[in-house]
Amino acid sequence: MTEQDFVAAQKLHIKNTMRIVSSSLVIFAFLFAIAGATGPILWDTLVLIAISGLAGFTSYLSTPYFSKRIYREQKSAREAREFTADVESIQINQESGTLRLLWRDAVKWNESNQVLLIYPARNMMVVIPKTVGEAAIAFIRSKLIDAGLPKPNQRRNS
Repeated sequence: MTEQDFVAAQKLHIKNTMRIVSSSLVIFAFLFAIAGATGPILWDTLVLIAISGLAGFTSYLSTPYFSKRIYREQKSAREAREFTADVESIQINQESGTLRLLWRDAVKWNESNQVLLIYPARNMMVVIPKTVGEAAIAFIRSKLIDAGLPKPNQRRNS
């Protein structure tokens, strides 16, 4: 996995969180406007919304920087990987170890133009760079769909 793949995975991973935070801020501001907040309450609320929005925006902008640092620190992220997928699972072999994930154990998946992420848990992801080839990505995607995850970024109902 390249540094660019690692950064793309991290940005995709936080994309939903940023969408939820920004939507919440807009709704919060709208509700206060409807309620007719005035005076100090209005300004306190607007300052809180602005600070929250700035914190979220800063987090999104800083993701590439911190992701690159983590990539450089984590030796296993830079190891060569061999992917093997069959009808039951995906297996990833690299110098530091082997991971085997059954399709039915994935709780969600997501993808961008650069990576496909498989989540064995809501905040743990397996990164598949799309450089493995379109046929491999299509097979992986089809196995995730067959396992009950029909759409990207939707968690399985436990």
